[in-house]
Amino acid sequence: LCHSFVLDPWEPTYQKCSVFTMEELDEIRNFKLKDLPSINVKTLDYLNLYKEAKTTGEVRKILTSKQSWDDKFDRKESHDLDWIRHSYYTLTRELECGGLDGIDKSETWLLAHIWTSIDRVFDDVELDVVRGESASLASSLRKNKDRIPQGEEKLERKKMGRRLDMILRKKNLELGAGEAGKATGDNDTKLLRERDLKLPKALKDMFLCLKNEGGDGKTQDIEVVGLLQYGMELSFIL
Repeated sequence: LCHSFVLDPWEPTYQKCSVFTMEELDEIRNFKLKDLPSINVKTLDYLNLYKEAKTTGEVRKILTSKQSWDDKFDRKESHDLDWIRHSYYTLTRELECGGLDGIDKSETWLLAHIWTSIDRVFDDVELDVVRGESASLASSLRKNKDRIPQGEEKLERKKMGRRLDMILRKKNLELGAGEAGKATGDNDTKLLRERDLKLPKALKDMFLCLKNEGGDGKTQDIEVVGLLQYGMELSFIL
């Protein structure tokens, strides 16, 4: 719903309870809407090769086929292509060994066997992918903004930031975060809390820290991203 001034215009309760009209919600959704970046033709062509594969054997033929970018491989130029190959190889091995049989996979198993590809996609940028319930620095900063040196009152203990399954961090700045879990239904309590409350609040803290770092004039250029990795499904908060 609306918490800490984080508003989800796709939440049906706003219209159901007559908080906003459909026209007002459409206006909120489309106000200064930013387009997603496009995929370049070279990357899209390589990705489309896998659409025709029906078996793991056919996928392996594509994986082992020599590509033009293999000659004098340039990490900066061909990182995305190499990442696609690596991701398909990882999933192919899991399929062949039966690792994806059944749906009752734990969060730990999924992070170790499947979602490592998300970590690898950032290999070509100066960014740390912090895993393992790490505490958000931005969240901690907000919680401790009124903390003062010890005087008559005992020094208040410093509050820890929100623990998240993944944080995208560059030095002391946080650019995004993620939460993970095993396969679940759309109305699962853990998913609802992390998708609609915990993650958006953490992203807001990160946004405000970036805003303070860059100044008011840069606000419109700031973007943070949230990733939800539940089971075999990946969704985004932008």
